[in-house]
Amino acid sequence: MNAFFVCLILYFAVSPTWGQLDEQTIQNFDWNKDSAFIDQLFERYDGLCPGASFLVIKDGTVVAKKAYGYADLKNRVKTTLHSNFRLASASKQFTAMAILQLVHQKKLRLDQAITSIFEDFPEYGANITVQHLLRHRSGLVDYMNLLDQNRSTQILDAEVLTMMKAQDSTLFKPGSKCLYSNSAYAILAMIIEKISGQSFAEYMKKELFEPLGMMQTSVYEQAQAIENRAFGYTKVGHAFRMTDQSTSSAVQGDGGIYTSVLDYQKWAEALFSNQLVPLTFFEQSLVPYNDPPDYRYQAYGSGWRCDYLNGLLCTHHSGHTKGFTNYTLRIPALKISVVVLSNRNNEDAVIYIGNMLAALFSESRLTVYDVAYIDAVYEKQGSEAALKLYKKLSANPSIQASEKTLLVLGQKLQKEQQFLKAVEVYLEQIKVFPHAHEAYYQLAACYTALGQQQQAKQMQQLALDKIPATYRKVLRP
Repeated sequence: MNAFFVCLILYFAVSPTWGQLDEQTIQNFDWNKDSAFIDQLFERYDGLCPGASFLVIKDGTVVAKKAYGYADLKNRVKTTLHSNFRLASASKQFTAMAILQLVHQKKLRLDQAITSIFEDFPEYGANITVQHLLRHRSGLVDYMNLLDQNRSTQILDAEVLTMMKAQDSTLFKPGSKCLYSNSAYAILAMIIEKISGQSFAEYMKKELFEPLGMMQTSVYEQAQAIENRAFGYTKVGHAFRMTDQSTSSAVQGDGGIYTSVLDYQKWAEALFSNQLVPLTFFEQSLVPYNDPPDYRYQAYGSGWRCDYLNGLLCTHHSGHTKGFTNYTLRIPALKISVVVLSNRNNEDAVIYIGNMLAALFSESRLTVYDVAYIDAVYEKQGSEAALKLYKKLSANPSIQASEKTLLVLGQKLQKEQQFLKAVEVYLEQIKVFPHAHEAYYQLAACYTALGQQQQAKQMQQLALDKIPATYRKVLRP
């Protein structure tokens, strides 16, 4: 197999439709007549390159779906709506649901300590409950930080449990705060095996996938073939290298599920019903803990991140792993679900596009932000065209400027070592968002790279001054 596969990247002039998404179109977005706009957002995934597929459900009906590019470059297999992608961390919603099933069946308790499940677990585990594991509040060190960098064999969930048993304490008092830990979900997979008497893969198949008719969905097992499999890639210059597996790719509970957008549709619809657990029980599991007011964090329910957009609960989860970036999102009040899957490493574009899709089909209940727009133009024509469109969109009342937009562009320019252009972008960002402390940090990094130490120190101090008060206790003594 060749290490690199060339992707035909065509740089067209920006289409006249760019920047023309007006208020009327947003309010009455129709996939049948407006799909060309979405195709532009996905253009980087089209052609002879690793692809993507997406699906949008509203009120139980699929209102948009499409696939782009290739699932397998070596064998020239195109991406379809049936292509199965590795979900990575978006798998956690499935692991969490399996735990909720066992709790609902009274085979397990949310307040149960893990020492009562694994009798040989060290004493510190007596303070860690199933609930803590579900919501990333256990304080367990992430196993990724314990792996030998020279390791060549894949780690499995059982070994993660063994690694946790070798620890003698947690990073903080369990329950006191939220810190994302893949170890927690590997241990949850082992709890499912211990309580059910089945392997994690068997349990998921019999209790989740088969009842929902998700016949193409599976848990990754090293010796088992995956039907309609999409393989993962990383972009290097204008080519793509296959990067399908890593040492952590065989861990199942934290990220080992493969599915397609069509199978995910069945899952998304089930989450609005009583098919797996009572709907009220599931919804209650999404209510986040309340942290102390001086600690800022992203709320995490059972297998889902939780935010409020325009007053509406949004549950979402991305999946990042070597060769894949995915995004799943639900707006319960609007009965909207979005899934975007890609077989590329570090392609946050799928998150920006997923949020825009949800907004476009929300009948103006959600805000349409510019980040997906600008990011796509950057990919086609570079920073100057992206900045020009950014300024043009600033005058469009139907599209909201996002503080994240220029941060994304600046970081891409930094990665390409175009530090002067990145400085221009960040200066534009702080002009529009003067309290964007992350932009000041990035400016400091750019000035350091340019050898301008005085400006770098000035930006570092400004960054500290702009940090929201809720961050300061964490970042300052």
